[in-house]
Amino acid sequence: MLVCPLCYVCTDCGELKSTQMASWLASRGTQQQFMAPYMSAHNGRVERIHCTLRNKARTMRLQADLHVN
Repeated sequence: MLVCPLCYVCTDCGELKSTQMASWLASRGTQQQFMAPYMSAHNGRVERIHCTLRNKARTMRLQADLHVN
């Protein structure tokens, strides 16, 4: 199993923006980066991956005759 260190956490200034979270991440050598809220285009690569995963999950549910919702 390949283990890569987590260097950055990018969020939209939501629930992960706190001094407790900042100190917890800093103690593990991870930096926080904040984006403008509701601007998913700024995080395009991750948003595209989320879309791809949702589409694959939906296809699997449909093939298994499970409810989509």
